[in-house]
Amino acid sequence: MKKCEFCGKEISYFDQYCNNNCESSTKAFYKKRNRRAKLSSTLTVIALAGFGISAFMFLFGIKWASMMISACITLFGILLIIFPYATDYMIKKYTVKKSVVIMKRAGIVILALGIAFIFASVMYIFA
Repeated sequence: MKKCEFCGKEISYFDQYCNNNCESSTKAFYKKRNRRAKLSSTLTVIALAGFGISAFMFLFGIKWASMMISACITLFGILLIIFPYATDYMIKKYTVKKSVVIMKRAGIVILALGIAFIFASVMYIFA
């Protein structure tokens, strides 16, 4: 049996979605993802570049670079929560609905790690 692209329910081979609600939700997801693709990609590149630059600075003993690393990790977590757009491979492996949940959960975990690293870097800087 074939599965609905949005919710994962089993459907016939002639259908792509189980009902009109799943079809409209899937189209809205892809439209929103395509509309916000440049913004989310740009912000992700900025966060990862900031992480790399900060890590390089940390190697040279600059203490406040640990705060910048923590801020970049926190920013990346926030980006995953705001823009939970998975890759097409992940959507095909799971479903649209489940991939959004997975991306948001990953964003929450990364955000929590970033906040924990902020507290740790404050202790490192002022120790």
